[in-house]
Amino acid sequence: AAAAGEGGGVAVGAYGGNANNPIQEQGSKQPLPKAEEIKDEPLFYATLGDTTDFEVMLRRMEKVLAEYHKPVQEYGGSRHATAVISGRTLAVVRRKAQLLHAGEGRLAAFLAAQARKEELLKELVANTEPNLDDLVRINKFLQAHIHKGGNPSDANKSDFGSFVSSFGLPEKHQIVIRLNDAASEAVDWWAQAALREAEAGSDTAAVSRLLDLAADILGNKDHPNIVACREILGNILAENALKSALKIQEKDAMRVASSSKPQPESAKKSAEAINLEIKTAVAMGCQPKHESLKQAKAISVVLENAEKDRLAETVLMNAKEMVAKDEVAAAKVA
Repeated sequence: AAAAGEGGGVAVGAYGGNANNPIQEQGSKQPLPKAEEIKDEPLFYATLGDTTDFEVMLRRMEKVLAEYHKPVQEYGGSRHATAVISGRTLAVVRRKAQLLHAGEGRLAAFLAAQARKEELLKELVANTEPNLDDLVRINKFLQAHIHKGGNPSDANKSDFGSFVSSFGLPEKHQIVIRLNDAASEAVDWWAQAALREAEAGSDTAAVSRLLDLAADILGNKDHPNIVACREILGNILAENALKSALKIQEKDAMRVASSSKPQPESAKKSAEAINLEIKTAVAMGCQPKHESLKQAKAISVVLENAEKDRLAETVLMNAKEMVAKDEVAAAKVA
């Protein structure tokens, strides 16, 4: 079976096809019309627009239509108008069955992965790199499998070969809605999990991994819970940067106090260290204009100015030492 492409095409066999798939089991319980009750043209449009069918229903329909269509081909009647409609109906049923095979399987895989959310949460926080493939890129999957331009039954079918190889599911199909709803609920859960971890003081990199997952499920970084969590995370990063700046400033002051020399190099390295803290916080999502970062930057500027002042003091001190040595030398000569 072909693997699923993220950007387009039907992922026939990429998901589903499992006898234990609960989504497929639901479809197997649905009744199927008898062969004599099937009317080809109405069925053609009904299949395209149906929003409640399952793959197993269409596979059973496919079998009935194939048996119905076989004698027509055997006796050379495939060009008859009724036979053409019958053949096109069969092609539509097969295509939609493929779409539903992919959709039902994707939904089942997603639900199974999300059922392990607590286990995956621990693994993400511990950074053990768990496999998250079944949870992410749902938006791209839906884009590839939903019909573009409205209901497929209303689409231009003048080039039937092109149409039957490219139409997608109705956007209101139950599988589409269930997958989108499940993904939306998962985004909420992971964003809330990240928020709890941030408020509990977890490592900011771990919180960021949780937020990345929440955003990657539906490709939405602007989800309200994600935005709220990133704001809290930004506050934590900014406050940590300020705490680090104050500690760095304190260590510099201790070096100066314990030395008879001005220590310009200490001021330079301290300012560089604080600027790196600020840069790291911003890179991880903190707003550059956060008040705590402004305070940290002010400390950095003080140290940068201190470096210049200490360099000047060093030059003056060296000059005084040279003058003193010259005076001593002159006194010896006299």
